[in-house]
Amino acid sequence: MTGDRVFCSAESDELKNHGLNAGLTNYSSAYATGLLIARRLLKQVGLADDYKGVEKVDGEYFNSNDNMEGDRRPFKALLDVGISRTTTGARLFGAMKGACDGGLDVPHSNKRFPGYSRGTVEVVTNKRGKSTGEAEKSEARYDAGVHRDRIMGVHVTKYMNEMKKEDPEKFKRHFS
Repeated sequence: MTGDRVFCSAESDELKNHGLNAGLTNYSSAYATGLLIARRLLKQVGLADDYKGVEKVDGEYFNSNDNMEGDRRPFKALLDVGISRTTTGARLFGAMKGACDGGLDVPHSNKRFPGYSRGTVEVVTNKRGKSTGEAEKSEARYDAGVHRDRIMGVHVTKYMNEMKKEDPEKFKRHFS
């Protein structure tokens, strides 16, 4: 009942110290900031050696609670989104994924990550456009490759290459 406790913090501006100088407001930098806060917090509480996190970033579901390595439980943190919009693919979920991959136990599901598509139900129609009374269902699925590409900034690279081909002057102004 005493309220939230802040053990440590991290901001994307700190990524400049680690070699990331541009694009500090995109999904990739949010992920990197999540990794930074996770490693910093685990080092502070003495769990950095027990919970290393993900060795290879692949976008798959990872939770430290499922991969307990020592006698001590992983550090559990809850995501407080405040007034931010929780749309699928939002940067705050990139920061959460980075924190999870860094070794924190943050309860979550894949439903808000890029690459998740909800299941749909479509009514089958005949040649005249009338309903036949049947329905086709598609299952909800999660494509970890799409999420990995978003974490690695593949969408930004594609945009940069496209702009470089179409308008080199605009590319120089935009990505100087």
